[in-house]
Amino acid sequence: MSALSLMAVFAGCSGSGSDYEEITAADIEEEADLTKIAYDFKIHPLKSSDPLDGIGGVKSWNDGSVMLARTNDSRKILRFDNYKLTGVLDRLGRGPGEYYFIEDFTYDEFNNCIYIENDSNLVTYDAVTMEFKGKQKVNINLQNCLNLGDKMLYFGIFLDEGSLSVSEDTLRLPKESMILVDRDERDLSKGVILYREGLLKRLLLGYPELFYVNPKNRSTCFTGLVCTIVTFDDEKATPIYKFKLGTEPIDEEAERLLDETESLSSEGAEDVLKRISLATQGPRINNVFNIMVFST
Repeated sequence: MSALSLMAVFAGCSGSGSDYEEITAADIEEEADLTKIAYDFKIHPLKSSDPLDGIGGVKSWNDGSVMLARTNDSRKILRFDNYKLTGVLDRLGRGPGEYYFIEDFTYDEFNNCIYIENDSNLVTYDAVTMEFKGKQKVNINLQNCLNLGDKMLYFGIFLDEGSLSVSEDTLRLPKESMILVDRDERDLSKGVILYREGLLKRLLLGYPELFYVNPKNRSTCFTGLVCTIVTFDDEKATPIYKFKLGTEPIDEEAERLLDETESLSSEGAEDVLKRISLATQGPRINNVFNIMVFST
């Protein structure tokens, strides 16, 4: 994403007539490093009395004073306070008080909790002692979760909308929703749906492994054939910038099917796959892992 950031900075208007910007190699005036477009940054070495496991993903709160890191093997969560290791959550398994994978995680300072998402459960641990506190059911099949102060942000499929399934030669594809809800509310139907996305898009174009949001202006990025950077408040998400890499045209029917399709015949699925394959021959981004930062 550092390469993308540079490309976006140096990109000119593509003149494509679309509501998104095409970014190509021709738009890059020079290769640079982040010091040419970033300012007021510091490097904070992580400190530990013992060797650290490899880190596969980091989230931070309170301007970095609290950081959680998932290890490369997705077995553990490491807690850092002011960049010093202060705790390790290591409860992988299928027994009482354990989680069976770490796909996403979040920290709730108010309740002193670390949440690990497992399907439609939040597995809860004390954020200081790492003691198991319980499992909390939510009414979505979870893909991502993130605490934002007095709110929680979830991404997933509402359980009452079904799941990916095949019956009578038909592929059923429910939509995924990004929901903002009060921090302690577990009935997510009481929240605000900020964004809806066809499951086919996620299946074909990739799942972001971790949920990142810039908490100072609540910005994030939705990926697809065309990527959209948005900001959001408690009521709605507002598109700020749309972009795609490369000049290959977007197949409008493929884009419609990605966003709208909820069921497909086997023949229809083959047609969609062909269209998507043709529409994604050029450079594209499957996943965005970085926090997006904007000037206001």
